Amino acid sequence: MPSMKVIVYIELSVATGKRHLSEMQLAAQRFADNKDSIVVSVDSEDNKVAIAEFTMPKARQMDAVDRIMRRFAQDMPDYETQSICFPRSAAEDRKAQKASERAKRKRAEARSIKT
Repeated sequence: MPSMKVIVYIELSVATGKRHLSEMQLAAQRFADNKDSIVVSVDSEDNKVAIAEFTMPKARQMDAVDRIMRRFAQDMPDYETQSICFPRSAAEDRKAQKASERAKRKRAEARSIKT
């Protein structure tokens, strides 16, 4: 089953501490398909934002998004707000880049035909 990368951002009312990161780690372990894929860190610009990155099966994406949001809100001490994103994989980036290049060539060809 293909996996996808998930990044969860939790904004806290206080500076991120070890207990916040351990809560992030525990919450991420509930959803990650590969426990070794979990990376928990603090935003370098705003130390009130804790970040968890992990992979999960694509088939569970929609159900897991809802559960992740609820679980992080319940488990995180000093919780304020949260957001979640699903960045594209390297293969998806290459596919998008090729599609963009094809579209540019078609536009250039259409302009050269008009003149």
